[in-house]
Amino acid sequence: MFSRKQRRGKNTGLSLDSPSSSLGSSSVARLKSPFSLSKTFSRTTTNSDDIVDDPKGPLGLNLLYSPEEPQIDLIFVHGLGGGSRKSWSKTPQRFHYWPQEWLPRDEAFRNVRIHSYGYDSDYLRGKEDCLNIHHIGKSFLGALSTLPCLAADPRTYIVAVGHSMGGLVIKKAYILASQDAAHKALVERFAAIYFLATPHRGADSANTLKNVLKVAYDRAYVADLERNSGAIQVINDEFRHFSADLELWSFYETQNMRLFSSPIVDPESAVLGYREERQVPVNADHRLICKFDTPFDANYKVIRDALASTVGKIAARAPELKMREKRDRNRDLKKYLEVSSVLDDDYLSATEARMHDSCHWIADKADYIRWKDGELGDDRTLWIKGKPATGKSVLAGYIIDHLRDSNQACSYFFFKHGDKSKSGLGRCLRSLAFQMASSSAEAGDAILELRDDGIRLDHVDERTLWRILFLSGIFQATMRRQYWVIDALDECSNPSVLDSMLSSMDQSVPLRILITSRDAIDAMDQDFLDNPPCIVRSLSMSTADTLHDLRLLIERRTQGLGVVGPEDRAPLADKILGKSKGSFLWTILVLKELVRCHSKNEINQVLEDVPRGMESLYTRTLTFMSQLARGKKLAKAILMWAVCAVRPMTTSELNGALTLDIQDTFPRLEESIAALCGHLVFVDKFGKVQMVHETAREFLLSGTPDSEFAIDRTRAHTHMARVCLAYLIGDEMKPPRNQRYSSGNILLTRIDFAAYAHTAYSYHLSKANPQETELFRLVEQFLRSNILTWIEAVACSQTLNQLIRASKHLKTYANACAAERSPLDPRIRALRQWTTDLARIPAMFANALRATPSAIYWLVPPFCPTGSMIYNASSTGRRITVLGASRENWDDRLLCIDFRRGQPSALCYGEEFLAVGLTSGPVTLYYATSHQEYKMFDHGEAVRLIAFRNKADLLATCGMKMVKIWDIRSGKVVRSFDSPPHPLDMVFDGDTLLVACRKNYVASWDIQDAQQQPLQKPWSLAPGISRAPPSRPPCALTISASHGMLAVAYTGQPITLWDMEEDAYVGSCGKKLSSGETSKHVVVALAFNPNPNIGLLVVSYLDGDLALLDPFADQQLECFRANCQTLASSPNGRLLAAGGAGGVIHVYEFDTLKLLYRVKSTNSYIKQLGFARNSLVLADIRGTQCTVWEPEALLRDSLSDESSGAATSTAGSIVETVSLTVKAKITAVLVCPTAEVILCGQEDGAVVLYSRRTATRLGLLSGHKSSVHLLKWCRRRDALLSVDASNKILLRKFLKLGFEDATVLFESRLESQKAIVDALVGDAAGKFIVSTRESDHLFSLDDGEQKMERKCPHMPDAMCKWIPHPGSDLHMICFDDSEAHIYSWEDWSEAGCFSLSLDPDSGRLLKNVTLTLPRGQEQRVMLEFSDRNGASSTTGIAMFDAACFVLANEPLREQQTDIVAAALDEVSLDKVTENIMTTSRSVAPLNPHATAFAPDIAHVIGIDELGNIVFLDRSSWVCSAALFEDGDETGQSQDSRGTIGIYRHCFIPYDWFAGRRDIFCTLAQGDIVLTRGDDLAVIRDSFEHAERVSVGRGSKTYL
Repeated sequence: MFSRKQRRGKNTGLSLDSPSSSLGSSSVARLKSPFSLSKTFSRTTTNSDDIVDDPKGPLGLNLLYSPEEPQIDLIFVHGLGGGSRKSWSKTPQRFHYWPQEWLPRDEAFRNVRIHSYGYDSDYLRGKEDCLNIHHIGKSFLGALSTLPCLAADPRTYIVAVGHSMGGLVIKKAYILASQDAAHKALVERFAAIYFLATPHRGADSANTLKNVLKVAYDRAYVADLERNSGAIQVINDEFRHFSADLELWSFYETQNMRLFSSPIVDPESAVLGYREERQVPVNADHRLICKFDTPFDANYKVIRDALASTVGKIAARAPELKMREKRDRNRDLKKYLEVSSVLDDDYLSATEARMHDSCHWIADKADYIRWKDGELGDDRTLWIKGKPATGKSVLAGYIIDHLRDSNQACSYFFFKHGDKSKSGLGRCLRSLAFQMASSSAEAGDAILELRDDGIRLDHVDERTLWRILFLSGIFQATMRRQYWVIDALDECSNPSVLDSMLSSMDQSVPLRILITSRDAIDAMDQDFLDNPPCIVRSLSMSTADTLHDLRLLIERRTQGLGVVGPEDRAPLADKILGKSKGSFLWTILVLKELVRCHSKNEINQVLEDVPRGMESLYTRTLTFMSQLARGKKLAKAILMWAVCAVRPMTTSELNGALTLDIQDTFPRLEESIAALCGHLVFVDKFGKVQMVHETAREFLLSGTPDSEFAIDRTRAHTHMARVCLAYLIGDEMKPPRNQRYSSGNILLTRIDFAAYAHTAYSYHLSKANPQETELFRLVEQFLRSNILTWIEAVACSQTLNQLIRASKHLKTYANACAAERSPLDPRIRALRQWTTDLARIPAMFANALRATPSAIYWLVPPFCPTGSMIYNASSTGRRITVLGASRENWDDRLLCIDFRRGQPSALCYGEEFLAVGLTSGPVTLYYATSHQEYKMFDHGEAVRLIAFRNKADLLATCGMKMVKIWDIRSGKVVRSFDSPPHPLDMVFDGDTLLVACRKNYVASWDIQDAQQQPLQKPWSLAPGISRAPPSRPPCALTISASHGMLAVAYTGQPITLWDMEEDAYVGSCGKKLSSGETSKHVVVALAFNPNPNIGLLVVSYLDGDLALLDPFADQQLECFRANCQTLASSPNGRLLAAGGAGGVIHVYEFDTLKLLYRVKSTNSYIKQLGFARNSLVLADIRGTQCTVWEPEALLRDSLSDESSGAATSTAGSIVETVSLTVKAKITAVLVCPTAEVILCGQEDGAVVLYSRRTATRLGLLSGHKSSVHLLKWCRRRDALLSVDASNKILLRKFLKLGFEDATVLFESRLESQKAIVDALVGDAAGKFIVSTRESDHLFSLDDGEQKMERKCPHMPDAMCKWIPHPGSDLHMICFDDSEAHIYSWEDWSEAGCFSLSLDPDSGRLLKNVTLTLPRGQEQRVMLEFSDRNGASSTTGIAMFDAACFVLANEPLREQQTDIVAAALDEVSLDKVTENIMTTSRSVAPLNPHATAFAPDIAHVIGIDELGNIVFLDRSSWVCSAALFEDGDETGQSQDSRGTIGIYRHCFIPYDWFAGRRDIFCTLAQGDIVLTRGDDLAVIRDSFEHAERVSVGRGSKTYL
């Protein structure tokens, strides 16, 4: 192997888990009592030398004290006018800086790391945003999230102390962190917040904040206090929703400062008023509440003792928290690795079977000692072989205990052929990885890092699992020596794979492996024997080795034989030993018979009659069983289920199976098993029915025994499949009649056999006789009746991979049936369709089914293709209806994006995004999961290359002139460089960006060093020190950062390999000609396997050959004609995608180039391919399109399936033709006032009319030649106002709504370089407004003539939104991010200005403004915000009372209905304006419930007639919630658990929104109107389905 890069071991630092980091009970008790000040501190006389140079203190986070084993991080944050030192020190003398000088000497704080935080108070002096808490809080959060010591000790808890405005800064930072999933771990570390004289009620008391600012400064902007005080109110309102788990302390001043007649922050403002809040008065003024003379100061003792109590509580909870953290960590590891909860059953069984003083012989074996104590790489693997039933599993249990008793880290796995969940190598590797993670924090961190990187393990085979999980993960971590004990490798379904894995492991890995298996020479033996003895050493178990243990067994068991005296036991033992041939199982079975003997003669007779050897003994047992007078039928059934079950069944499961099988009940089944077939089957301590040994199973299935109890494998599986299906079509599995039931309760009422039938029926079916008519009938009935109930049961178990596994099994059965029946049989076609449906459902609806398993009945089918079986599956109850936007069949194509501004020229998948670059310069980012548009950059020239940096929000784009590095979140360029001439490939290698070019060198930049000039490293085509670069440009090139290698091809030359780390020539390689020479044919594409432990290179040649090479050995492994021009490897190294000129995509297994999938679309040339990080989704660019594929065949083929048996993938035969025709997408939606017609603008300029009732097209209006962006309805004119991307404006009058009869009233255009982004129609005034980002324009509705124009006083990139005035048709309101302005339609004069008390400069952009329907006498204005630098999804909402913006006197305010508004036509303008008052004031938002769940809102759909907000959440559920409870404007109405209820109604598949930035959705007469690409969908009856979900502290909890 050639991998040089080893991941450095992580320095996890000191943690809470350290034994010395927790305080004892005596220490905790000491914390609660006053400490001895005289012992802790000694007062010394201070002098001028003790005065610090910077009394204010530095900016940022400053470490004041760090103990060896920190448990808590204590952080002090100052207020306005203060400093990181000044606020906490009474004088500039060092002694008075109590956080640094006093606390570290205090025994109570011995495990507390102390910091101070400073920020530039002076920047708040500007007149604008004088209380801009948001920026300070955001900076504080950024400092916390990047502080190295906090990252190094992720288990410490945070206690924050804020003085005055510092408390608001802490609150804001905590709110921001709580609203961002990226900071979830940081939020969980916050334990307590201390507020010292913090003005929580600033917005309610202007005098309070004026006083605070006067203390800090005497500035003119104090007069603007009222305008900015809203920020504090918003912080106070939001904090309540996230503070439930915090310990809160509020200390308030009781003395007045000099020259003031009252406290700066009065007690009412200094406390939060929460139930659990501690409120403490301090005998000090505003300044001295945090500054003290000496440690003996009474005020200091108050605060010190409170802090000490918090520290003591955390210390006391440390052991419990440590255990909880360990449980949570193990739970996360189990979930990620998909490991069963029961790991120890086989180990415990082996331990229980072992007798005291047995198995010691192995510890004296030289080979075992050499294996156990040997050096790294030498004798790493010890293979212990023995005859069947000679105690190998018991010996394995002993070795595990022996290693663990010597304090060694030992992981184990016991293979079981009869248990399909324990016979696959994949399950073994996952179990070993979990055990290693449990014993090694480094191994656990490596696994969780893979999870955090988005690497999925649910669709990988054993080889890929080994490469990802071990070679690239665990083995790269620094850890102590590990041991593996693997028992019964001969019972593994694919043992030869393990040999190839172990041979690829680096000798430096500190791992020793012990394997046990039967002593049989077969292919497995040969594979291991091919390894040199220093790698694999064999040790054979002899009869002499186990003789002592066998004698112990016999002596212990014969002590219970009453008919044998003490003097006869030794001869009896010798006789049994002589016939046992070292077999423990034979001995145990014989001893069982001896127990039933009544005399010595009977014992001697048994010993004479019993044959030697297991097969003879089994034959004798079957002979005895055939002589039974009763119970034969039951015995046969028990043997069949025990031998052929997918896994060992529990006795209750077997009882249920037998009840259905032989139509009888068995109240004492365990006793029946022991009596009828106890020599072959037993019940273990876990209640599972097991074969006594694998040899017994093999004997019964071998066909050798001429007995009625012999088992025919196919007949048994056929019978078992019939029994499982008989249950699945039974009454217990009938679908529910309505939605008002609980899935969990239904599962509890089903028999225990249900769990087995759900998971095993398809396995038995795949091995059944396809000619069996009755079985085929049962399958048909199951698929027609109860299959949805089965899917629900699988979803309840949270193992949706079972659906994919069942799809594989059903496909095997369907293929077998098709060979026996006509392939045109509709039943065969239905069966094949179900195999496709079952593979697609987890991919499309996994989130919905995991959250709500019953969604399979009513919510999932309507969104499936109309030609699918699940769409047409019958279910009782009322399900939602989806009209329009339907697809007939499942499509491997997730989406196809047609770029009209240029051709796509580059693509790249990152951890979170897909980036597509165009020849015209733009680079568009799409979410990698939903493929919804996130953001767009402009590179400024044609984009040739794109690269993401792993684990960082950085993206590099490269053109012919420039290389730019972008911050993905902010959308800004952080670095830019001149491109090297004609760049060919670009990758990130850690902090280094590498670009290879046609001038035969690699340019590199250290992105952390802003001053560094690019390094140019040329390569050469031959070894030596001359390093002469080639004189001609390469024809193909690829860089592999994981290998540190460059492969480059030239015309007429073999492929050159260049080591970029050593900067040295490595060699050459290529496909081999018939003469044995290396080919010099032209190469068109190269691709390394990205796994650093797989040294393979795939090469595509111009002559059409595709070759798989071992480049370092210069060996050709595979070569055939494929005609490919583009190559891409999957991130996990398993797959290779190849694109051809004919538009054909091939997907191969990388290691073998075995064809897995093939799809043909258009004949256009495929420019580039790229895999998503999950290696299951593939994107290509061709022509003007980017297409994303999710092949169903890869979903099935990639599943590592231990129970697949003979089921083989047929994916290689798949050939599909998929049309890539893209129709014009919908770009605007408008529901007509009648709600019967929906108007949709399209990107081709057309306006399409749809029927709301049927979602069918009624007609089409032309007139625009570019994308229609806005549609507005003129009610009084029955006319449609439409605006397109070229700023063309059309007004068309409908003669008959719903038809194409439309007359153009006028055509106008806004002459502006900026696009129109908003419009508002004023019917009563006969005018309309259009807005760009820079200006507003007033037009006449009569002739379309522009009347007025004004520049917008908005911030750069800000949006303004217009709504009609809620109280006057002659006025309108314009909202921006911070203000609302009321204007007159008549002359556009400003009638009022309102300052919105919102968080200023919060980085949010006004997205939409909605005027809700009146609820009684109340009407609301809802502002919806999105991220200024991010996606268009909603980031927050604010709600205002519409009455706040009404300027008229009371009689005018009542004019809010259509009838009264119409009457305004009769009122003269003068009469109205008499009631209008020019107003300027601040308006505070209401505090709706939506504040709590706003972080879950992705897009607001609308407000329904009841005043409920309807929205799409971030998991793609349509939800609704009441904005206010009746009579409650504070948002405090919650249930007894402090949660707020929202309701989920239906799930929208992600692909509906793929490829676009904006989601066009609205409400119409209770229906949800959505767009899906080029079509319109109407979702009906969705609100009939409602599942309550409670929201508390930013997370959802199911009720």
